[in-house]
Amino acid sequence: MPIDDVHQLNDNSYFKGNISGIVYNSRGTTFNSQIVGSNWLNESRIDGMYGYAAKVLDHNTHVSSERFGDLANNADFVPTGQSLWYQVFNPTGRGVGLFAQLSWSCGLATSGINYACHSGQHGTNPSVAPHHSQQSLFSVLIVDSGDKSDFAKLFNPAGYSAASTGTVVDGSHYWSYKRRDGRTATTDGEYAGAEKASQIVFGINPIACVSGPDNGCFFGDNQGANSGTIGAPSTAIITTSDPCSSTSVHNYTRCYQPNSSNMELGVMYSMEANSSATLADQKYKTETFYQGIAQQKQYDGSNYVDAINLNGSNSWRTGNNSTANTWTGRFSGHWLTDVASNQKSLPQYFRSGLTASFDETNDRVKVVATNINIHADPDWFTGTSVGDNTWYHAHASSCNSTLTSWTSSGCSPVYPLETGRNSTLQFGDDDNQKDLANFANSAYINKKVFGAMLKNESKNIDTSNGSTTFTSRNVDNAGAMVTWDTIDEKDKDWMNPCNQTFNNSCADPEPSLEYMTWGVWGFATNDGLEYMADEQPSAVHMGTWYAGDLLDASDWPVSRTATLAGMAMFSMWKSQTVSGVTTNYAWTEGSRADGSVVFASSGAYNVTINVHDLGQTTCGAGGASGYPCSSGAGSSASSFDNGQRMGTITWTASGTNGNPYFSGGDTNASVNNGVSTWKYMQGSLYGTSSHVEAGAELIYSKQNAANYIQAIGTVILSE
Repeated sequence: MPIDDVHQLNDNSYFKGNISGIVYNSRGTTFNSQIVGSNWLNESRIDGMYGYAAKVLDHNTHVSSERFGDLANNADFVPTGQSLWYQVFNPTGRGVGLFAQLSWSCGLATSGINYACHSGQHGTNPSVAPHHSQQSLFSVLIVDSGDKSDFAKLFNPAGYSAASTGTVVDGSHYWSYKRRDGRTATTDGEYAGAEKASQIVFGINPIACVSGPDNGCFFGDNQGANSGTIGAPSTAIITTSDPCSSTSVHNYTRCYQPNSSNMELGVMYSMEANSSATLADQKYKTETFYQGIAQQKQYDGSNYVDAINLNGSNSWRTGNNSTANTWTGRFSGHWLTDVASNQKSLPQYFRSGLTASFDETNDRVKVVATNINIHADPDWFTGTSVGDNTWYHAHASSCNSTLTSWTSSGCSPVYPLETGRNSTLQFGDDDNQKDLANFANSAYINKKVFGAMLKNESKNIDTSNGSTTFTSRNVDNAGAMVTWDTIDEKDKDWMNPCNQTFNNSCADPEPSLEYMTWGVWGFATNDGLEYMADEQPSAVHMGTWYAGDLLDASDWPVSRTATLAGMAMFSMWKSQTVSGVTTNYAWTEGSRADGSVVFASSGAYNVTINVHDLGQTTCGAGGASGYPCSSGAGSSASSFDNGQRMGTITWTASGTNGNPYFSGGDTNASVNNGVSTWKYMQGSLYGTSSHVEAGAELIYSKQNAANYIQAIGTVILSE
């Protein structure tokens, strides 16, 4: 990823303290100025940058997950925010593989110690609040591994001949990165510019490995130099294009690609750092890479072993409570669009149903976003500006109804894609599609660990004759989705605690889920809005989703209350206008949540969900302490208080007997003293009559003339 500040994600929590390394702040005009103090740039820390690689390559040291048993702190080496690369080797065909990274950072304190994004120890300057300081990386890689002959089909893009042999990999990698907002030349160097809208960088890489003319990619046996024991395949070199594919010329000693052959490359786009001055000529960067991987033994709770079985006793799929292979849920997120400098980069809500289908035989999953609804916050009260954010809702009088506009002085409507259009996106594919050029890889390890790449169906938003559609056109789509539990060492810098830190009185709120799961997803297209001239790249970064085995009508609770607890993750967006200059921000934030489902004797039920700590920081009480170190908007419905925590926000809904789907909220925004607020939720019940779990999409917005905050995300709750 050729990005100039992604190194800032390497904060002090990345290596968990057991490997030394250079760590960076999220502000500074040069690399050196981003290092806090001489203690953070010395010989031992420079040497420590190679420490992780040394452990990976040492056959006597094992970088292992703690999924099957706890390890001592000095033996736990998986970096925070990452999974291991989990690869299935299938002796009768292809095996699936999965790697993911979900990382957040808000920089360092002046003492050089890393704190989560809610920590007031960063300082009391407003620039340390999460909306100013947070940056994040979403990265998902999914491959198939098998013999070269397994990929030797007519339309298979891997491009091997039927006569070739050796184990190889073939798949895709999608990533998106969001640098911190509010960058200036003073705080971030001369190339930072004066960013006024949230920007996303995204890219996709084809994944292959470097093989030989008569062998595959994997070599070595993870044993000592003098060992006679044959072990698992040990190492490989991952890249975007195998020089020994069938498009190459090769003999018994080497392979090379002739001038007539095209090497597959990765491609990336930056909404901010784009050298094009016109929307009709957007600039994309291409690249390749060579990355070594090394097999690691895994801890099974007692010993280090070469592999852990996918099925059977003491396997990956042991203890899955849900036997259903079709799950339902929802996708949520903010759809951000890169528009011309004389237009407004308005966020839109992305909301959809979700259907997941698991293939236990071929270890695949197909996840479909159904009935997609993409829309801006409407102008709730037309004909008046009371309760409206001036920047967001500014448009000419010719923009009627509740439409918002991409321009402030004219009328360039933001057309909503409505649920009734039956629009879809697909992640993953059926196994019988695996030899087609547009196959979307997926990996189903178990119902807690799975992921899928977006199928490129070339969709974007258009409107014609009063109808808005989301169908295939001359564009490209890319994206991925992955479960939260795919990550071995979870990065929770985005999570707000109920007090100074997570401790006995404020425990980590993540619930243990038996009948559902949740995760993060991303999407990008080179042109999201067909109805506007030229290209407007659009992306969803760090969106959330949930899905599960629905509560069945035949096992329906009656006359009881299910008391629930868990957590919520939101995609946040904020706009502030100061002295006539509007700056927009986007970040991830979450907190503890709780609630209840009260079932009547008839089976009808009422749902209450509370989210408690948005805007909470350890900088006193946020803005109430005199320091606006929070990204919140205050808890009062009659005032927009920048820098103050938002208190407890409550959503309510109701459902009917035997129907696990519920929804409820405000029909219109409420206005109080020039401040308008709006809440809505849509969710599902999972589990059994004796053990209820819930997932829901939550939306909250609050605005006045100069300020605006939007939150859309997922809450997961369990008894």
